[in-house]
Amino acid sequence: QPRPDTLAWETKQLRDYIAASIMNNRLKQLVCRPASPLTGAGFYSGIFLQRVGYAILSAKTRAGSWRQGFQLLNYTLRQALELGFSDQELARAKKELRAALKKQVETKAGRNSGQLASQIVGKLNSNEVILSPEQELAIYGPLLEKMTPAEVNGAFRSAWHHDNRLLQVAGTVEIKDSAKTPEEVIRSLFKHSAATALKPWTGEAQVAFPYLPVSSAPARIVKREKLAGIGALRVVFADGTILNIKKTSFKPNEVLISVHFGNGRLGEPSPGLGILAESVVRQSGFGRLTRDELDEALAGHNVKVAFRAGSASFALNGRGLSSEFELILQLMQTQLLDPAFRPEAYRLSMARFGQMYKQMRGSVDGMMGLQGERFLAGGNPFYGMPPQKQFMGLKLEQVRHWLAPVFRGAPLEISVVGDIDPGRVIELTGRYLGTLHRSLVVRQPEQSLTFPAGKVLERRVATKINKALVVVAWPTADFWDISRTRRLNVLASVFTDRLRREIREKMGATYSPVVYNNSSRIARGYGVMRAMLTVAPQRARAIAQKVKDVGAGLARKGLGPAELQRAVKPILTSIKDIMRTNRYWLESVLVLSSRHPEQLRWPLSIRRDFASITAPEISALAARYLEKSAAAEIIFQPAVKKKKERPAVSNPARRKR
Repeated sequence: QPRPDTLAWETKQLRDYIAASIMNNRLKQLVCRPASPLTGAGFYSGIFLQRVGYAILSAKTRAGSWRQGFQLLNYTLRQALELGFSDQELARAKKELRAALKKQVETKAGRNSGQLASQIVGKLNSNEVILSPEQELAIYGPLLEKMTPAEVNGAFRSAWHHDNRLLQVAGTVEIKDSAKTPEEVIRSLFKHSAATALKPWTGEAQVAFPYLPVSSAPARIVKREKLAGIGALRVVFADGTILNIKKTSFKPNEVLISVHFGNGRLGEPSPGLGILAESVVRQSGFGRLTRDELDEALAGHNVKVAFRAGSASFALNGRGLSSEFELILQLMQTQLLDPAFRPEAYRLSMARFGQMYKQMRGSVDGMMGLQGERFLAGGNPFYGMPPQKQFMGLKLEQVRHWLAPVFRGAPLEISVVGDIDPGRVIELTGRYLGTLHRSLVVRQPEQSLTFPAGKVLERRVATKINKALVVVAWPTADFWDISRTRRLNVLASVFTDRLRREIREKMGATYSPVVYNNSSRIARGYGVMRAMLTVAPQRARAIAQKVKDVGAGLARKGLGPAELQRAVKPILTSIKDIMRTNRYWLESVLVLSSRHPEQLRWPLSIRRDFASITAPEISALAARYLEKSAAAEIIFQPAVKKKKERPAVSNPARRKR
């Protein structure tokens, strides 16, 4: 039955939350261990509709390892139920939740109104009291301090204290045993695991971070300039490192930092190596610390740093509280100077990519990534995902050979945005990243792509979901004429509205057609405007033709002022919101602005330029780019099922005639 939201009830909920946190920390460690059969795992519990309690422990494995994964999952559950959680595990979970509660207090003034409204509705639906961040910290903080391992163990055991337990194995694996049914095989594995003697959980040892030395002398500055009109500052250190800074008040106590270097996937030696490298680096931790040891060392902090292999550069992207800015720099310094490329991270990545390929092959949307993107890039093998056999042949040594020199020597461009003290940012960034004397020469290779104008790609997909994906695309232009790119985006919005009226409202053939323009930042002269629709398979060809007809009508007749305003007004509203975000100033303006200085002028014109767009301008673009003969067409739809032939049955009566 629904319960009143009392302090006793909140205490129980808090214990359940901490127990789940500890269990999930264990599962993360199991997934990352060498030779682990698991590729992902999680525990969650709750109350459905305020009446039905549940607890679920689940994991993903490769098809050939499901037995080991099933047994390991059950063994780990028994370990927690019978031997309990340790003081060290409880201390880590407390640190993590306490840090999250404090972050809520420090960043409350910058909360997203939509997310806040959703949280309020969730509280009301759950019959819970709506609390401010300060109230949550005041209530839960003391409860956390007093919480004991016995209380947390009791909460976890209570969640599993039921007579019935569902054992489920789902997926593409076939459970074959000549003497047993699949159910009997699963029960047998469960009984075998239940009879295995338990050993106490052995977690990660406590480790120290940071461990690298830092320069005691400040970095020498050779250039300092104000970036006119946008309230930003650029500093160049003597070793060539560039630092871009913008102080904002959009989100109190938030700081974003991005370190870019090298040429990213533009210099990829083999197709797919970039996405593999990104996963391996993220799972490897550092030279002296595994990923799990690093997570343990960072318990109680709110920082996040992630490596990314971008289309034109590599990047370390960090986010945290302003008070933790130095810790973010320590993480980035360690990633650059002491990177790791661990075999277990490679194994886990490859297992997950193997599962991803299987999912992509079984859906029309997945086939777009496997074949459609490469088709639209004229067959360039570096677009979309490479064939699975080719990808699975990539080796860990290829990742290390490609990335190690870049981590060690590529010049850095650093951008920092948020609630910061610019002087402190300059001093700390200089000490950690401005005295490394990086001299690797990074060349920016030219890339040329050919759009498949007038061509058609049609494939059948082995899927049971009865839907087709229709993509009709036109060649446009590259990104760097920003005025043109903005107008192409408006044209895409107008085109989307046309398709909504013609195909959704009049024909009832799809729910949400979408058109968007993707102008390339790296391939000169290349861009693609694509219309994407999910439709019934039997209507796919007709819908593709209708999309081309609508595009041709827009090219031939253009549009009027009313239709233009329907597209532009929402954009102008969104500009006001987006320009008050740290992410916009970091990602759209400052990042790599030394390579592309025109970015620094874009914020000065964005509102005025969009407001000045006219219907004749968009009509001219439609006439230029939406010619029916230039369109490329992609249709992915389910494979036709072969009907089983019934054996012929002779009719004795006919023979007698």
